[in-house]
Amino acid sequence: MDAGWSRHFLRNGINHFDHGEYIYSLEELDSALSHAPNSGTAALVHIYKARDFYGLKNYPKAREELEAALRAAPQSGFACAAAGSAAYQADRYAEALEYFERGLKTAPHHDLLLDNFAWFRATCPDPTFRNGADAVRFATEACELAHWKDSAFIDTLAAAQAETGNFAAAAATEQRALSEKDAERIERSAAQKRLPLYSRNQPYRARSGR
Repeated sequence: MDAGWSRHFLRNGINHFDHGEYIYSLEELDSALSHAPNSGTAALVHIYKARDFYGLKNYPKAREELEAALRAAPQSGFACAAAGSAAYQADRYAEALEYFERGLKTAPHHDLLLDNFAWFRATCPDPTFRNGADAVRFATEACELAHWKDSAFIDTLAAAQAETGNFAAAAATEQRALSEKDAERIERSAAQKRLPLYSRNQPYRARSGR
């Protein structure tokens, strides 16, 4: 019963978040948290609450929620991946780096964590936080862990290769991502816009995390 109610409120909270209705989202997420059947669900709810607070520009509360998520699931590579991406999406780059690096200490071979960290290292608008070599290394391992069947991971590798100046490889890799059977995992229109950038020897800069 609790699990069902938790999913119900979580879906509602995410829907409100997607529409920029952060206060309504927080109300639904508080209900989801009260019915959370396990620590993993609680961690996910806290992460979405953090995203709401980021949307409201309440950065201390966002930080509190991300820390609560990691307390709920301290060994979770997924929690650190989501926390880092939430911070990146809010343009809180130093916080994003901290969460990604914390994740590598506890879950160094978690595919989503490696992918999200690689995307951050490859595409961050602030050059202070970019590192092409790290991005290629993390993205390649994520692809290997997924047996080269995850188009989103391959898309990240293309961005990483472009960050190192290997534009020919980036274009070929992006084309591979678009041709994968699960290519719906990436935003096809966004990926198609990146492809000509690489063909013109230009890297991709994200306005925020994905």
